[in-house]
Amino acid sequence: MQNISVKRVIAGALIVLLAMLIILGSMGAMAEREGAQLLAEMNEISAQQASAANRAETNLMEVRVRLERMSQHYRDGNKNYAERALGDALESLEKSDRRIAELTRLKLSIDSERRPLIDAIVDSYNLIVTDTLRIYLVNERYEALDEYCDPINQKFSGFSTAISNFNDYALSRGNQVHSEAQRDSVIFGITVGVLILIAIVLYIAVQIMINRLIITPPAASSQHLRKHCQGGFDQPYRCPRA
Repeated sequence: MQNISVKRVIAGALIVLLAMLIILGSMGAMAEREGAQLLAEMNEISAQQASAANRAETNLMEVRVRLERMSQHYRDGNKNYAERALGDALESLEKSDRRIAELTRLKLSIDSERRPLIDAIVDSYNLIVTDTLRIYLVNERYEALDEYCDPINQKFSGFSTAISNFNDYALSRGNQVHSEAQRDSVIFGITVGVLILIAIVLYIAVQIMINRLIITPPAASSQHLRKHCQGGFDQPYRCPRA
């Protein structure tokens, strides 16, 4: 202890505390960045892609129902009602096309888990909404559209299944992100607790060392001085070292 100065003790303690602050700051920055990335991913999956897919399914269901209604009116000879139903079906199809465009607008990496799910949705959508169907709608081919209703009904289940698979993935991924966030929170809390414990131990150790370096030597010197005074001034005095 006699070779250790108070300045070195305090400097060492400050260095350790600074290192602990740097560790905490780095962990906080990493956690914030990772949290922002996870939130952005969940926003893409749930708020954008899953929402677009489900709305596309709803709009395409409207196309299906309105084409069946058009077909029924056409068979009954109600041309005005058939024209109105055809116009409504074309409007719903335009909305559905916009939803599919929103679904595929985001760029995904090649190894993304979402890519094959989205590709399945788009492929099943294109099996229903073919160029032939678009031509029939634009040219008001009632007889051809009447015959086209059954193929739409048969292929619609595949489209619904693809969307259901994406929704299942979105739910699973959301639960996974929640679990990861809880795990990271626990790890961060434990780390903070350990660093606080280290700081407390360091504080106690520094206090003990300072007491030994500063308080103990003067107290010992006072005791020797009293003994020296009691013994007279003819004996040489030596200041004791810590």
